[in-house]
Amino acid sequence: MADALLHPVSNTVVHPSRLKDLRVFLHDSNASFTSPAQATLLELIVDGRSHLLAVVGTGIGKTTLIMMVAKMYASTRTVIVVLPLLSLHNQMRSRALLAGLKASKFSPDEEFDRYANIVTVQIEHLDSPRFNECLISRQGLYRIFCDEIHKALTDVHYRQAFLHLSSLNLLSTQIVALTATMPPHLVPALSSLTGVTWRVLRSPTQRKELILEMRHHEHPIQAAFEYLRDEVLGSYTKEDRAIVFAVSLADAEDLASKLGSKPYHSKADWKVVQDFERGTHNVLVTTTALGVGYDNAHVRHVIHVLATYSLFDHDQQIGRAGRDGLPAVAISFFPLSMNPPTKKASYDLGQDALYQWATHPNQCLRIILSRFMDGVATTCMLLQDAQLCQSCRKEMNRPPPSRTVSLPPPHTLPANPPPAAATPLSPAVSSPLPIPSHPTPPSVGSARPSLPSTLSSGSLAPSSSSNPTSETSISALPLPAPSSSHSMESHKRKGAPSSPLRATKSLRTDSCSVVPTRPHAEDRLP
Repeated sequence: MADALLHPVSNTVVHPSRLKDLRVFLHDSNASFTSPAQATLLELIVDGRSHLLAVVGTGIGKTTLIMMVAKMYASTRTVIVVLPLLSLHNQMRSRALLAGLKASKFSPDEEFDRYANIVTVQIEHLDSPRFNECLISRQGLYRIFCDEIHKALTDVHYRQAFLHLSSLNLLSTQIVALTATMPPHLVPALSSLTGVTWRVLRSPTQRKELILEMRHHEHPIQAAFEYLRDEVLGSYTKEDRAIVFAVSLADAEDLASKLGSKPYHSKADWKVVQDFERGTHNVLVTTTALGVGYDNAHVRHVIHVLATYSLFDHDQQIGRAGRDGLPAVAISFFPLSMNPPTKKASYDLGQDALYQWATHPNQCLRIILSRFMDGVATTCMLLQDAQLCQSCRKEMNRPPPSRTVSLPPPHTLPANPPPAAATPLSPAVSSPLPIPSHPTPPSVGSARPSLPSTLSSGSLAPSSSSNPTSETSISALPLPAPSSSHSMESHKRKGAPSSPLRATKSLRTDSCSVVPTRPHAEDRLP
């Protein structure tokens, strides 16, 4: 039965003592892991024998695991955390202090703190000679975490510092890359940039507590303001919060002025966020500056005004809502008419898929999002205890179709051989690793009926691939040269979307993950 293979589980055995360690760390005798993915991730980190790419949903407790690893398994050693955003350093330090750990931020102009449990490092400092000297001479180095690793792909064309990630391979220390957004087809590009064949732990990105909605309006900014004023704020308690993401600083300032507050952006004082957390204002209008890594358990609404740059940005930003596991709303306000993206980007970050999602409000709003991010589509009804999206709530009161509707097939991937072993802990790879070969697994797509016109897959053109479910462990693909004319910085400044270079042809590199046709593989969790 094909459907029986849709939700494989990891064959990594998580030792029960990990649960005991978690309870000791949290000082809670009844504590449990937030999900199988969190427990499996801990087991693989402690095992430490291969570099690990963990693609797990927002709110799963990745930062908690970093703190737990530092305190329970490396109390006399040092954990390095590489961070892409300055705002994340303060949050990491605060979490470390709460856990009773000493945290330090690396500076090229200061001595390396040899007694810190956790040392955070700005991505721009990876090429610092002082940093490399300290790490190479550091005998007590335990693990290196690279948080929000997806930004190595989304930001590399205007932040060349991400190219220095490969320097971490010089150390015989496990590298753990963390993200909530890394579609299967982009793992080869990440491997190329970092020089690592990752062991991939992947869990579905769809969060059951999120209520997905969208509205189309002639004046999206005004519509968002009226929505907050008339439908949201009147029901808020003093703890409830809302975050509004605007495409441009001008839009953020416009909406913030209507709400009587100040917007947060990359050059704003962090006090704007602190006032929001204290309750001076219960709505924070921001640009993408707060879209990654920000953790506030009381965010009940995430509101998008106009389309984000890509599904990457959208998925990260809605992840700010419902961090406490309680229902939360993620709503987008779009103009009445939208044009498909026309400009080219180096990677398929979901610009075309975002356009398809915004223009197909009458199907389950999880279909396109999950198909792009996870490679496999799902719906509200296929997630246990999930909050229904706007479309599914409407369909509850309508008769079902005369024939059962099928989901789009898995995100099409070319036929390629079996996964190779993950990169061992050894000196850096000096050249691209070879592409291994293996027999093509049977196609799942051939057993499915053709896609009804009422369901959109998020792809603008059919793929030429004959096997939509094969996978590969390719370790390196050529990294596109930076393009000043199509830099992501310029796109974000202008608020103009860009369509991907490879919208429908992609490669899966989940070397340890399961796809529906490979139930014997590991590390893809339900």
